[in-house]
Amino acid sequence: MKTGDKKAIVIGATGLVGQALIEQLQQSNEFSAITAVVRKKSDALDTYNKVTQFVLEDFLLLNDEDVNAYTHAFSCLGSTIKQAGSKEAFYAIDYEMNAHFADLLQDKDVHLLVVSALGASANSPIFYNKVKG
Repeated sequence: MKTGDKKAIVIGATGLVGQALIEQLQQSNEFSAITAVVRKKSDALDTYNKVTQFVLEDFLLLNDEDVNAYTHAFSCLGSTIKQAGSKEAFYAIDYEMNAHFADLLQDKDVHLLVVSALGASANSPIFYNKVKG
């Protein structure tokens, strides 16, 4: 793959980690295009010439066609129980949406990276860490 041939899709692009990732991808000569899947259009993302915003109110509506033609996929999507409002809402964001994204990419030739959390473990007795794991 030549320099500038990589194309990224990012969910969770407007959060702290997502914004830092977008900045790095924008500055990288390896990436020619970045799609940021967002719930609401972001003025901050409009300042990047490589970024195209794909506004989608519910990330579970992403489909196979939406994730085609990317070499790299990043999920910086995450929340806290307090921000989400309930354990159920937190689970929907941090597990269901990430799992859906991964399922869509499963049979594609794409690098998927998911940002989780320190202490994440599927075997954790702590709900937050268990969901993150």
